[in-house]
Amino acid sequence: MPDSSDDERLRQSPGERFANPERLINLDQAFQELLDEPHEAIEGHRQISLAKREGFSLLLFAFEEGATMPDHEVDGEVTIHVLEGELHIDTDEHHHEIEAGEVLILSPQVTHDVDAQAESRMLLTVQLSDHTHESTE
Repeated sequence: MPDSSDDERLRQSPGERFANPERLINLDQAFQELLDEPHEAIEGHRQISLAKREGFSLLLFAFEEGATMPDHEVDGEVTIHVLEGELHIDTDEHHHEIEAGEVLILSPQVTHDVDAQAESRMLLTVQLSDHTHESTE
C-alpha cells in the first residue's frame, strides 16, 4: 500500500514494512497483492521483499509463463521453494526441473538462472555469509 505522504511510492518503505519484530505473512494474500500492483511485470516477473534483516532476505516472486532471470550468483546460501508452477533452474553443474512443493538449495556463489515453464510462484530465502562455511567434521 502506498505511503499517503508519498504518492510516488508503490509500497510502504522497507523501514515501515520490516519494523515489527514479529510478523505473520499470508503468502496467498501477499501474492495477490503483488499481482494487483498497478505496474507491468519486469521481464515477466514481479517480486517483493517479505522480510529483510542483517544478512537475511525473504522474497516472493510471481513469474509469467516463459519469464526468465539470466545467470546470476549470490554471496550467500539461496533456498528456492516453488509454491506453484514449474521452474527450470540451470547451474554450471546441473539442470533442475522444480515443481510445486520442491525446494532447491544452492551454496554461496553458485551461478544459476531461472526459466518459468508455467505461471509460477517462488519463495526465495537468501542468507548472506561473510565467509565460506567450513565443515567442523
